[in-house]
Amino acid sequence: MAGPDKLPKFLSDEEVESLLARPNERYYSPCRDKLMMRVQLSAGLRPGEVVAPKAEHVGFNSGRIDVREGKGAKDRVVFVGNRLVEDLQA
Repeated sequence: MAGPDKLPKFLSDEEVESLLARPNERYYSPCRDKLMMRVQLSAGLRPGEVVAPKAEHVGFNSGRIDVREGKGAKDRVVFVGNRLVEDLQA
């Protein structure tokens, strides 16, 4: 017999701000790391999904990200806001 489904836990605004302040600016890739965290938080991607997309998987005009072979080897589509799409293009 399966147990009751657990509801996902959400981060508070303070926790999100704290997390996004973590990348160390002294190293080569703090902008990349922060952008990856923003994509993960905005779209609800898992860590393996946020590093896998290629440029052709991102619809820059529509804000659509095609997640290929996510959990359970399933494909899905997620949407992100315009500001994040602009940052991805840059």
